[in-house]
Amino acid sequence: MAQHDKWTQWSRRPVPRRRALTIGGSLVAAGAFAAACGGGDDTKTTAPSSGAAATTTGAAPAGTQAAAPAKAPTGKITVVMAGLGTQDYDPALDKNSAEVIVNAHAGEALAIMGPEKNVYIPGLATKWTTAPDGLSWIFDIRKDVKFHDLTTVTPEDIKFSIERFTDPASKPVSGARLAQLLDGIQTTGEQVTLKLKMPEANLIPMIASCQITPKAAVQKAGADFGKKPVGAGPFKFVSATKDSDVTLEVFEGHYRKVAPYKTLVLRMVPEVTTRLAALQTGEADLMLGVSGPAIPAIEGNSKLKLNQVESTSMNGIVFADLVNKDTWTGSKWADVRVRQAAAHAIDQKQLIEKIYFKKGVPVAIPWAVPGIPGIDNTLKPYEYNPQKAKELLSAAGFPNGFEIQIYTYNSGAMPGNVDCAQAIGGYLEKIGIKNTVNPMEYASFLENQRAKKWAGTGALMVVVQGGRAGESFQPSLSQKGSTPYYYDAALEELADKQAITADPKEREKINIELSRKLYEQVANVPLVSSNYMQGLGDRIKAWVPRMKGGFDLGMEYIELKAYGAGPSPLGRG
Repeated sequence: MAQHDKWTQWSRRPVPRRRALTIGGSLVAAGAFAAACGGGDDTKTTAPSSGAAATTTGAAPAGTQAAAPAKAPTGKITVVMAGLGTQDYDPALDKNSAEVIVNAHAGEALAIMGPEKNVYIPGLATKWTTAPDGLSWIFDIRKDVKFHDLTTVTPEDIKFSIERFTDPASKPVSGARLAQLLDGIQTTGEQVTLKLKMPEANLIPMIASCQITPKAAVQKAGADFGKKPVGAGPFKFVSATKDSDVTLEVFEGHYRKVAPYKTLVLRMVPEVTTRLAALQTGEADLMLGVSGPAIPAIEGNSKLKLNQVESTSMNGIVFADLVNKDTWTGSKWADVRVRQAAAHAIDQKQLIEKIYFKKGVPVAIPWAVPGIPGIDNTLKPYEYNPQKAKELLSAAGFPNGFEIQIYTYNSGAMPGNVDCAQAIGGYLEKIGIKNTVNPMEYASFLENQRAKKWAGTGALMVVVQGGRAGESFQPSLSQKGSTPYYYDAALEELADKQAITADPKEREKINIELSRKLYEQVANVPLVSSNYMQGLGDRIKAWVPRMKGGFDLGMEYIELKAYGAGPSPLGRG
């Protein structure tokens, strides 16, 4: 089987019933949770073993190129989505906003998120090997891969790209943790070696966020590189219109997969109702960020299909005072009983039914969606009990409650976040915590959050977070990271310890202990993990996206319907 067909094979494998999601009357794989699963395929992630090197082998021999499509790609697919990020598409300046969707389609990393949940597969690297001490990671680079300017991807380009991705002067977000770890990069022949200051079990998820760019093109363009970036991904960047759209075009020389259509238009449409209308009329072929009433509207339309992927994201309440030690003292939220009261005040079941239309699950443990390995999955969400919440508040010295601000934003990773925050405000009012909900534009929210502007004010933040257990625990608890969510020196030490533990069984023990402590302390109030949902128009047969951090990637794997001998409707505007 040709390498570019692997994705289709993966999407059609049988999966356990509880891991399958209904899509338009059929069942598709939502993806396995285990990071080491492979299901018989030759692409799997093998966790490093204590005292021995660990290797991840590529799906195809180095240099394997995707078979050319039977016909040259033609036609256009239009995607409507809530936002397009900062619209500077230099991957090294990635702020982990919606520009990721452009960067990850025009770019390619050493490893990429596969179609299975939490499984990373080879990209520009055919395999990677770790030294016994965990301080060296050696990546074998795929040969003869081309950038869009037709220059060849070299180890020097990779070294250059990682150095830019972790440059402190750029204030990296996605590369912040890697910047703390990196102790040097060496290139030898067709290999790139990353030297680390300490072992890191979650290095591959970090490196998968680093899109590789050609050194010569970046140096030539300078600060203007992000206006027309050059990458090695399945789509070439064509143009961008501020606050409107981005046009990409298929790269027919891509080694992994050539899309069955020529042009991909990503159109910014903030309002979910307007996105839905575009899908219903055929103006758009794919709708991202399906939420609220759009869910039954798509399910009830025979020409449309609701596509769902089991989520690795979740939303939750963050206590702004507790993100660092300086603002803990004197905070109303410093008493665990007050945090427990907030947890008992919220009806997660009703949130899922009314806001997420039963397309999600309640979450018990901060930064860990249910079923993720390496946590105590016996823990259940705090029960909805307003009376108990009032008693806890009174016992903590607040019989009459108090008043706060709540800050939030709409998220492409989990639409409905603002509606959820409004509902949370209502629940808290019922137990005496008066509040005002302040929806914000995401970039402004992120700027204020990272500056810890609200720490010390008693405010709450309703945010969308990663829910991948060990991978999410460390950055959420680290005071050295760009966005800590909770300060506790002992928990931070545990999170750091699991990150540098090579033995997966030992790491799991630490994460189970950590998950219990986070739960007992109510480090934040986890709420809902809503399925990632997309609306497929009449021209799309199927799609298994590769979700990373809540972003819908892998549009090269969209399957189109056949229309017989007649003209393909893909040709229309």
